[in-house]
Amino acid sequence: MITDDQLMGKKPVDMEELKEIKVKLPVRQLLQLHYAKLTSDRSISEVVNQALLVYFADLRARAHPTPA
Repeated sequence: MITDDQLMGKKPVDMEELKEIKVKLPVRQLLQLHYAKLTSDRSISEVVNQALLVYFADLRARAHPTPA
């Protein structure tokens, strides 16, 4: 079956595609990111990506706690 998006020539969204955003951070957090970069041989982007993965996993866990 052909979807409306296919008829209009729209490509499916690649959820793994990297996009750039600009954010403002307190200097303390920027320094912590820079320190993490220097001590782990990872880019700031990698450090932020990992931190966001952990943060969103924590949010999901809090929203849907598993019964004890």
